[in-house]
Amino acid sequence: MSENIELIDNVDVVTILLLLRFRARAYAENAKAADDLVEAVLKEAIANPPECSTQSELQEWLLERLVAQGTLKNAVRKWIMTRG
Repeated sequence: MSENIELIDNVDVVTILLLLRFRARAYAENAKAADDLVEAVLKEAIANPPECSTQSELQEWLLERLVAQGTLKNAVRKWIMTRG
């Protein structure tokens, strides 16, 4: 990596993970699916780190990604169910 990525000081990872998992339950049919959704969001964040300067900004970005992925997964699941 040749880019300099500035890290946010004192990120409370446990709080972020708990928040993501709690919110993921609204988009997932069970705990495993919620965990898979959180994992997908975290993989996206690692692959393409957001430019956030505070924990609040990071949480907001992660929640936006979670909602986007959760909404997409729900739409696909509903489409599959209507197809028979």
